[in-house]
Amino acid sequence: MNKPLFKLINKKFILTIVTSSVFVTSLTIAAIWFYLSNIDRLDIFFDAVSVSSSLGIIFFFILLSLIGFSTVIFISSFVMIFIYSIHEGKFKALATIPQRFSSICYSNSIFICTIINIGNAVYYFTKYNGYIISTIVFIVILIFSYTITIRDLFNAKRFFWGNKKRTFNGQSIDETEKLPDDKKLKRWLPLYLLAPGLVQILPMLFFMPQLEFSEGTNNLVELSFLIGFTIVIVTLGILPGSIHLNELRKSNKTTSTITVLICLPAIIIALSFINRSIPNMVINMAMNLSGISDTRTHSYYIETKTYPHSMFNSVLWDTRYYKDIPDRFFVTGNNVFSFGNVKLICPLEIMKIRRESLILTINDPNEHDKKLKLLQDTAMKCVPFDKSEIHTWDLPLSEPIHYEKIKLSTDNSLIKILHAMK
Repeated sequence: MNKPLFKLINKKFILTIVTSSVFVTSLTIAAIWFYLSNIDRLDIFFDAVSVSSSLGIIFFFILLSLIGFSTVIFISSFVMIFIYSIHEGKFKALATIPQRFSSICYSNSIFICTIINIGNAVYYFTKYNGYIISTIVFIVILIFSYTITIRDLFNAKRFFWGNKKRTFNGQSIDETEKLPDDKKLKRWLPLYLLAPGLVQILPMLFFMPQLEFSEGTNNLVELSFLIGFTIVIVTLGILPGSIHLNELRKSNKTTSTITVLICLPAIIIALSFINRSIPNMVINMAMNLSGISDTRTHSYYIETKTYPHSMFNSVLWDTRYYKDIPDRFFVTGNNVFSFGNVKLICPLEIMKIRRESLILTINDPNEHDKKLKLLQDTAMKCVPFDKSEIHTWDLPLSEPIHYEKIKLSTDNSLIKILHAMK
């Protein structure tokens, strides 16, 4: 049975499920559970989800985060599809051109990201003039793109290996077909086909700060890992676009679009096995966008009749009071989770530890578990409040009085200066 994909899938049934309140509520509750489970604070889960009226709003931000994340990861596919659609009229009659088109874009992407990594390594190790290295890299990229574009699209050659005759829609495919000898197209198409590779820099800029190596790793090993990771990201990023072009010549746009929409989450799941921090990135993004989590530092005041100040370590919470403000004290912290009637306020150290927990140690997967354990241990210092028990107060107040003087570390800046002068 060679039925088109869109006939095998009941679109109305899927649409009904996705838009149903049960699906929206379940997905949102699952996201909240995952977020709290990641910091090992499921003790406030049931109090948080008891308010169901706002779950739909959170679902919107989850979708927004997924769309934003997918745009960064698959931007090369979107650019490739856009370029192909502009020139589709010239390609439509040539059955092998879509596959050649995606092959060139993929080769450009691999080459561009690899040569940029090598250029960075050369600059790092030799300290040679960065402008000269960048110019050489750019020229080499241009030559590569022009060479493979002219070879694969404008020169008559067999694109497929072997002597077996290929067919498309029951008709024999001319494997030596080529684009018309159009000087303008020859001049500009290789430049256009650089775009999917150049935009691959965006996901690399997104992921590279989230990568590190264990101490003592050989520089050559680091470069090899980075190039390998680059190839994986480039391949997965351009795969939906390649599938779309391949399906487009076999069927219609509806089928190819549905195929890509199914492919996107599957690739993100596959990528999550490589970088286990990806689900946390997406959920954290959704929580920050919706205001449930706040990465900013805030001052809070608490009524002394609600909690005694002695419950909050002064060094950890910067616990203080003011002469003219009786019956309440102030603390400094981060609002890690706020939903329903629950606020989870944490010491300031948690933000740095949470950022570090998202960093992947490429050559030591076990390091992720250690960072996650440290995050969970730090989150145990967080205090859950009812929203009526704690209030944000970021307006400046003069002359605070600390309940406990903070001891200065012997490794202060003055000693560091004196050490540097020796």
